Amino acid sequence: MKNGKLLKTCLFVMMLGITMYLWGKTGFFAKAEEQTGTYVIDQAGAEVNAELKFDTLKDEWFLSGEKEYNPQLARLSALLSMLCYKEYSGTPSGIVVNGTRMDMCAYMEYLGFSDVRDVELPLEADENTIHRTEIYIGHKDIGGKKLLAVMVRGTNGTADEWLSNFDLGFDNAKSDKLEDMNNHEGFEITSMLVYDYIHDYKEELSIDDETYWISGHSRGGAIANLLAAKLCDDGKRNYTYTIAAPGCTMHKDVGEEKYQCIFNIVNRDDLIPVVPLGSWGFMLYGRTAMLSMTKADMEAFKNACTREDKPFKYNGDEKKVKRFSDVFASFIAEGSSPVKSLNTLQCFHVTGVKGTGVSILLDTKDAGHVFESIPEDARKKCHMVVSEEDPEKTYICVPPVALIQCFRAMFDRNLSGDARADNLKLLTNCDQLSELVVLIVQMSLNDFMTAPHMPYSYYLLASEAKASDFMTEPVKKPYEPESPDPGEKESSSKESSTESSTKESSTESSSGESGDESSADESTKESSSGESVTESSEKKSSSKSSGDENRKEGDTETKLPMLIIFGGGALLVLITVSVIVVKLRKRSNKGSKE
Repeated sequence: MKNGKLLKTCLFVMMLGITMYLWGKTGFFAKAEEQTGTYVIDQAGAEVNAELKFDTLKDEWFLSGEKEYNPQLARLSALLSMLCYKEYSGTPSGIVVNGTRMDMCAYMEYLGFSDVRDVELPLEADENTIHRTEIYIGHKDIGGKKLLAVMVRGTNGTADEWLSNFDLGFDNAKSDKLEDMNNHEGFEITSMLVYDYIHDYKEELSIDDETYWISGHSRGGAIANLLAAKLCDDGKRNYTYTIAAPGCTMHKDVGEEKYQCIFNIVNRDDLIPVVPLGSWGFMLYGRTAMLSMTKADMEAFKNACTREDKPFKYNGDEKKVKRFSDVFASFIAEGSSPVKSLNTLQCFHVTGVKGTGVSILLDTKDAGHVFESIPEDARKKCHMVVSEEDPEKTYICVPPVALIQCFRAMFDRNLSGDARADNLKLLTNCDQLSELVVLIVQMSLNDFMTAPHMPYSYYLLASEAKASDFMTEPVKKPYEPESPDPGEKESSSKESSTESSTKESSTESSSGESGDESSADESTKESSSGESVTESSEKKSSSKSSGDENRKEGDTETKLPMLIIFGGGALLVLITVSVIVVKLRKRSNKGSKE
């Protein structure tokens, strides 16, 4: 009887120990508890009220394996990148958990961070400062060390940050604040502001030997990418997940081993990460995953987002992104550097100064109100010159950095319809820009430029991304579309034919529209509706099948090691039990003989 109890006790203890060991190895104890909440914001004119699933933060995630993709950390990074944003009115986005609404600072405290701060940089700025950003920073004890979380907000819609986004280096007189000439000037200067502030934050709180968790969306993603690279160069361990980051560096060593802790998530339908173009040499540090929305993702987006009380349909299209990049690349001198390319836009009405922009000829009676419609910060860099040959005509001279603001103004819902129309008139009357402007207007219809870039779209993508999606080789954008399966070749060929005929039609309409705003609007609507019929249905089918295959592959990757471990564990238990039973029987036989 005693032997029987002893046997049961031994078996129980052994099986408990082995089970705990195996569960720990397969990540069950390291896995965070999944929670639910609601993300709420009014962004890009759309109200987002999205049901989310997210994970509580686990210290184990930051003790090792920074170069191993962590899907839970990626999803949580996407969530925090979403919470960094505020409405134009200044009201922060929020997440509702268990009936309590939290802004970014409150949510970071909920995750266990202390000394959480919402910091606008630079701390001291004047009206001429365009390189600005906002970060959320806090620290947390993990395994006897400090974890510093640094989350970088994306563009807030102000003129300053938009100008910084497009400040590749428009002239050869680089800023004295620029640390690295091979990096995008606006992103580099701003990343140094963040880098320097982190140093001051650590010094103030006596933090040393720290580990970093870094993330950001859009502009924030590009700044986060450069910041993480600087920390890698310093030998600091960091876990970085960037969301929708544009290319930010022309360095060739972006894929080196020390940068493999940086994971970049990019939506193939999103236009923003494509600019500045890969053909100029711009890339991202670390590894990049180019992902496509599945049909389920698109449905979730539509259910969570509304605009003017109507469902906000996801309307991305990878082929349009490629088409835009091709037109944009041809607009900029092929094989030239960004500085030299943009300086080919010469305004001949500024005596003795080259590379100052473009000269746009308008009727003098219209020039005044068109000039006034240019966003105020950009207007300071522009001027008007009455034509010497014909006083009824006036040139508006616009430098490249101001042109970007005019593009933005066409889609700024905070401006009146007349102001947006005048910016469209200005750009369509520019011979060098008319084709590009018409294309952008076409693409903006049905929110093509908005939905794929919204943080919530990226949350959906991050929730499904897996380690095998991330390419170890640097990705140059624009990128080639995903190769179709053998069974889809015929479908692909039809798509190609449709796209080709649509492109020809669009080119014809462009040539006849450059002088008239109303005809541009009409033709863009026609072109947009004509392009989307066959492409959208086939794209959805392709995206769905690609997503299903990815999930199956991910399931196989997860299940196989678990089966091997549990099989080995079961065998170990069987052998141990057999040995104990044999020994007990021998002891029992020996006792009976005695």
